[in-house]
Amino acid sequence: MKHADRCRRVAIVTLLAGAWAVGLTAQAPEGPVVMRSENLITWWVVDPTSGVAAFYGGDIIAICQEDPEGYDLLDFQNVSQPNEVARNLVAKGDDVGMSLWDHAPPFVGARLCADILARGTPMATGTADITITGRFPTTWADPDVTAPFGLAARGTLTTPEGETLNVTSHYRCVARGGEQRCTQGVVVS
Repeated sequence: MKHADRCRRVAIVTLLAGAWAVGLTAQAPEGPVVMRSENLITWWVVDPTSGVAAFYGGDIIAICQEDPEGYDLLDFQNVSQPNEVARNLVAKGDDVGMSLWDHAPPFVGARLCADILARGTPMATGTADITITGRFPTTWADPDVTAPFGLAARGTLTTPEGETLNVTSHYRCVARGGEQRCTQGVVVS
């Protein structure tokens, strides 16, 4: 087949396919819309009693050094119901990088990384299995919508001296009408 004939056939098929696609319209979903993906998330949990801080989501030192490989991915599932005022999110990760710090860094922009990099090494590093759940409203100030969200994690870490630590963390919030109440904790054994 000559090049000109091949180009003409491709043009006709493209034209027909384009004309057929123009007639298609998206249907409004009648049931839930489920979207799955992999994404990154970082999360700090600070124990209010001891001040110990647990970081989840990869290697915070590498992240602060702007290494794109410092993050770990989590499996996300986002469920939206038609005509609902909120969407539900579940994110899970196994063997997600975590570190334990003797106190929380300042959570303000570049000050966070400046503090982390000045400290040197954390109390312990390792991995954790984490689950993040939440119901996220389309309008956070809606007084009729309750939005619970949070994280639960369990990890095994190693100190610089070689000691093994088991760490469990929780972070739970409930938001309603623009107000939010949260609890959090880190247990090291």
